[in-house]
Amino acid sequence: MNKAAKNGFALLASGIGLVASAHAQGSVTLYGMLDAGIMYTSKTPGANGRNAGATVSFVNSSYLPSKWGIEGHEDLGGGYKANFKLESGISLANGGFDNNLAGSFFGRQSWVGVSGPLGEVRAGVQFSPFEEAMFELDPRGFQQIGTLVTLYSANNISGTFSPNAFEYRSPEIHGLKGVVMTCLGGHAGDFRQGFCYSGMLTYEIGGLKIVAGALDQVEASGTEESNPNFIFTQPVIAKTIGASYGFDKVRVYANYTTFRGDLLANASGKNDVYNVGAAWEITPFVTTNGTISWILDPDHSNSHTFQASGSVSYDLSKRTSVYGEVAVVSNHGDEHIGPTMENGNLVGVSGTTVAASAGIRHSF
Repeated sequence: MNKAAKNGFALLASGIGLVASAHAQGSVTLYGMLDAGIMYTSKTPGANGRNAGATVSFVNSSYLPSKWGIEGHEDLGGGYKANFKLESGISLANGGFDNNLAGSFFGRQSWVGVSGPLGEVRAGVQFSPFEEAMFELDPRGFQQIGTLVTLYSANNISGTFSPNAFEYRSPEIHGLKGVVMTCLGGHAGDFRQGFCYSGMLTYEIGGLKIVAGALDQVEASGTEESNPNFIFTQPVIAKTIGASYGFDKVRVYANYTTFRGDLLANASGKNDVYNVGAAWEITPFVTTNGTISWILDPDHSNSHTFQASGSVSYDLSKRTSVYGEVAVVSNHGDEHIGPTMENGNLVGVSGTTVAASAGIRHSF
């Protein structure tokens, strides 16, 4: 091989190395969860909130929401990264959207941000820090039957998918971390309309984790018909505090949450939620969890709800599992808590309702 050819090959190899190095500085990942099953409910809400009878139905997202998304990171140097996430909910029942900001393609999350030694800043549609705090305190991890997410959503769904949001996430300092978020309403002449703020603090030491969160959402303009995001920006002040402690294979939880808002589904617009539960890894392939909740209207002692639920999951592989869930909800007075997020059962009827499901989920 002559000298010119050798130099050419060396230059080509160098170029390939530079391209590979540049490519290694960034990454884009496609991910998702597919979940479907069959669900039975002993009561179904009908006209005027009355019981329309028992239902057996296909259920999308019985255990966890079906979704897909794209996330990416680029190394900017000096310990800084550019990050983004685009996430959309899927209905396996009809192939359409589900669990999304109304009418939005990437309506679960769609944000871009920068992270570094001093923390991370994000801008776009995000879960509120209050919802993250509720997730951290839920022994059943926001499964879709009889958990803190059903109680949260039955009271007020504001903050689930927060539009027009800016968020700061602090680094961990001796076990302490914080998240703060604000949403801009964007209404001329009225900075408060549609405005929100939310925050979360966590402190972790050993097996103990303490979590507190808050949300203040100011009502947006319009109606549910004229503003697709109206249901996610209903006025509410919500606060939660609790703790969990992990043993070898078991983690126990307890928390207290308050909701205050004119559009809550009871007479006073107030609800207090007390919740305890545990999650247990029986074997590397079998997990179970359970929770008991008491929901009380502080202004009307005859209005209250008792909820108990649990599930068992068996891993067929690292990505595929089968599961069974059951929940019992007993409403009294003016409370109308539903047992599940799916198939119109988020709002419940008076008396006792039993919901049960079995299904399969696959992650990728």
